[in-house]
Amino acid sequence: MKQFIILLCIGLLITGCSGGKSSNLDDVADVIEEEIDSESPILSTTAPSVTSLSLGDLYSGAQIKVSGIGLADAELSLNGALVNVDSQSAHELFFTAPQWPEGQYSLEISNPLGDQSLDVNYLPLLEAQQLSAGDNFNCVVTIDKKVVCWGWNGSAQLGTGTGSQAKASVTVVGVEDVKLVRTSENYACALKEDSSVTCWGSNTDEILSEELGVITDMSLGLKHICVLKSDNTVSCWGENEYGQLGNASYDDSDVPVDVHNLTGVVALSSGNHHTCAITSDGNVSCWGLGLQGQLGNGVNDNSNVPVAVTDLTGVTAFAAGYSHSCALTEDKTLSCWGNNSKGQLGNGTNTSSSVPVDVLELNDVVAIAGGGQHSCAILTDNSVFCWGLNSHSYGTSWAGQLGDGTYNDSATPVQVTAVNEAIAVSLGEAHSCAIKSDNTIKCWGSNVYKQKGVDVLQATSPTTISALVTTPVNHFDIAGSHNCTVLEDSTVSCWGRNNYGQLGDGTFGDKSIPTQVIGLSNAKEVALGERHSCALKEDGTVSCWGSNYGGALGDGTTTASATPVSVKNLTDATAIYAGGAYSCATKESGQLVCWGYNEDGLLGVGSTSNVLTPAEVLNVSNIIDMSIGYHICAINSDSTLACWGYNENGQLGNGTTENASAPVIVNGLTNIIDVSVNVEHSCAVNNTGEVFCWGNNSYGQLGDGTTNDALVPVQVLDLNNAKSVSMGEQFSCAQTTNDKVVCWGYNDRGELGDGTTTNSLVPVEVKGLINVATISSGYNHSCVQYKDGALSCWGSNYNGELGFEAPEPNVFVPE
Repeated sequence: MKQFIILLCIGLLITGCSGGKSSNLDDVADVIEEEIDSESPILSTTAPSVTSLSLGDLYSGAQIKVSGIGLADAELSLNGALVNVDSQSAHELFFTAPQWPEGQYSLEISNPLGDQSLDVNYLPLLEAQQLSAGDNFNCVVTIDKKVVCWGWNGSAQLGTGTGSQAKASVTVVGVEDVKLVRTSENYACALKEDSSVTCWGSNTDEILSEELGVITDMSLGLKHICVLKSDNTVSCWGENEYGQLGNASYDDSDVPVDVHNLTGVVALSSGNHHTCAITSDGNVSCWGLGLQGQLGNGVNDNSNVPVAVTDLTGVTAFAAGYSHSCALTEDKTLSCWGNNSKGQLGNGTNTSSSVPVDVLELNDVVAIAGGGQHSCAILTDNSVFCWGLNSHSYGTSWAGQLGDGTYNDSATPVQVTAVNEAIAVSLGEAHSCAIKSDNTIKCWGSNVYKQKGVDVLQATSPTTISALVTTPVNHFDIAGSHNCTVLEDSTVSCWGRNNYGQLGDGTFGDKSIPTQVIGLSNAKEVALGERHSCALKEDGTVSCWGSNYGGALGDGTTTASATPVSVKNLTDATAIYAGGAYSCATKESGQLVCWGYNEDGLLGVGSTSNVLTPAEVLNVSNIIDMSIGYHICAINSDSTLACWGYNENGQLGNGTTENASAPVIVNGLTNIIDVSVNVEHSCAVNNTGEVFCWGNNSYGQLGDGTTNDALVPVQVLDLNNAKSVSMGEQFSCAQTTNDKVVCWGYNDRGELGDGTTTNSLVPVEVKGLINVATISSGYNHSCVQYKDGALSCWGSNYNGELGFEAPEPNVFVPE
């Protein structure tokens, strides 16, 4: 552009002279000023290199995130046709998949320096006329009367003849002309147009029409099935321990038996071990397990025959959860009864009830559904409201099945975000799905078993954190399951696990996108422990927040805080560090001080008693750098290495497995420039770029090609150009002098970033990383900061620690 301006000026001046007229130099100056003032576009310095797409398969209307490098000025095309880009930066690009038919396509990403083509598969949108959510899977009846399922398949409940999970929908084999489908914990059944019932999963018997007559509806419990027949009576079969077959006995039956003295039935629904039926007069009767009041008859007792629900008339629809029940009445209000430990009755309390109670603040209801410990309703405007449990633990993962963008349980209805035009809703144990008026489906909540229909369990190669792309990062750190960054304005943002308030936003709810720490400014450095966080401020003071077990916050107490508190007696800190439940700081005097939990002597103060305020570490001063985990290692001023604390696996590197409450020298290491430790192993880099590791080696995290533990340092193979190291719980990573990253060890959750989940005993390169400035690793994930300030992360995302806009494996708002 500058060359263009110069030529323009010369041309105008020449024209003015040759024509004998004075050129309008003011106009030229205006052009020059406008061009100089305009913001220059961001240009890529490398050809595009894609590390991941947010969805493996595309479909019309899907929001797709492309992660990689060279994307700032990239263009997209599908089979040569340009696709509009919604937004983009150097490391990520967003676009909306256009409305294209099913099939294979070539997605080309190009910039002036090169291009890359990817083969992508376009899936048709699933259109359903009826939906049923099982515990951790879903099934629908499609427009063409087939059954399609997806999610957990451990008992072959997807009907494909295999036990493999399905991230996308699969058609049930050999089942056609289906009227409706019902699901339970680990099996499903379809009612066909000829009134026969076919089941698959843990219950594979086919019940023929001649045995039951014409069937109009059916309902599945945990291990029992009930069907509504054309004569408005009900038959059940299966387990009967609690009387859930309703035939006045407690004997199991593998053939249908008639429910005792029940006629005029128009609809039925089953929980885990109970069933309820609506009769033509608008009353409800229930039978089976009743110990939590789910039969609604005023007592907490089982019944092997139907009993009338107390004070309930004019019922038009009914839904049973695991151990609670809800009914919709003619005035379009709701009443629920039974277990209420998570607020699933919607009456503003957590008190269970053996009689119906009104759901608060909800009118104009047209449909109702019950889940594991939550309930949902559709209103006349086709919006959806849910209440009850909003978190369910699979290991460390959380759910969000209420769909309000949080993990907070609610004893009153909350509106589901971004779902309108709903015509049907069905709930699983910890997820929810709705059919929209266009017959497409939206799901939210737990996705551990792919029950959302999208593969978002974890990232095995780096994915850029969208919420931080436009905000330069000055410093960052990551811990077990949470992350924090110091931004350019010296504030701090955190995301991930927050069960002890370690994100500092005043709450205890996990966050999958960065959230600002309350009341903290002038920060220049952060350090994170397992469940707490600390920040060093420009004036040399330190503030900490989160769990205060053992005194980790340094304020003289053991009281947790979800907002920052000041560390006592520390006004001249120059650097900070944080470990499991303790913290350390170097001072201007060269002293090292630590505070917090001190089992195994990991504070280095010569004792094993907890320390609530900063105390001086023995026998070290003027340290160059240090790293802390369940033990501590520090680089001395002579470039040797000293470690102390927990040593069961030899992670102190002194040839023993004895804990040390004061620093001990690591055997045989000199000229050390960087060190990193985690739970049971340690690694260090020397000034020639070699890396040495010691301690636990169960998964190859020492990088020496074996799985043998080492009580003294062993050299990492095939690595001689490292400049820094960062340890995960059972894996290790190093930044190289060419600003790339290599990792080795455990890889079950993609910790090594090589696009696989295969462990490695030697270093493997993390895909797609260049121009890396720093790296930091948590228990099962890592993040890098690029030289342009952007961040990318990979590995486990069970608590949102990768910073995705949609938390994984759980998606707590519909997408």
